[in-house]
Amino acid sequence: MSRTTTVILNNFLTIYNNPIPYIPNRLNNPNINTFALTVEQNEPVVISGPIGPTGPAGKSGNRFSSRTQTQVLINPIINGTIIFQVATGLAYIYGTPVYVSSANTITNNFTGEVLEYDASTGFIVIGKISLIHGSFVTSNIYTINVVELTSIGPLGDQGPTGISGNKGLTGYIGPTGPIVPFSGGTSLLITMFQDGFDCGDVDE
Repeated sequence: MSRTTTVILNNFLTIYNNPIPYIPNRLNNPNINTFALTVEQNEPVVISGPIGPTGPAGKSGNRFSSRTQTQVLINPIINGTIIFQVATGLAYIYGTPVYVSSANTITNNFTGEVLEYDASTGFIVIGKISLIHGSFVTSNIYTINVVELTSIGPLGDQGPTGISGNKGLTGYIGPTGPIVPFSGGTSLLITMFQDGFDCGDVDE
């Protein structure tokens, strides 16, 4: 192409002023992990990469339910303490209220509070024992779990008496009743009878 030909040079610049990029169709190539895009003039080119691998599972939530690792012989007493070994990695902390029950005889049970728990070994110390039920004379597997806090606390003190309300309106006075007939007596006695005195002279 001659550089001196002005018409041809202008036509070349006009054609390639806003070139449209060429992106090959890759749908027919299974070895390429991408998509074929149709790109219009002056629009940005967005190419999505492949989906990454699934991440690791999250840490398990708090766990409380467990059981003794072997059969144990315990002797719970009111306000006493016991120690045995349960699962590791539980969420018990000092003061957690717990419920302990025989796995073989569920009527053998008691409640208490965690005084110490070693999450690496599973050894747990339970104190403030109360509500003991059943007999603990043989070795058993014991289950342990947190106590469901549904008990109702003691009744609170009665509050002060409120302010008295306004006095209501006085009702209507009823009609006067009929005069009871009688005989004898003076006008004074008649007046006394009408005023409510018993004259003792009423006819039968």
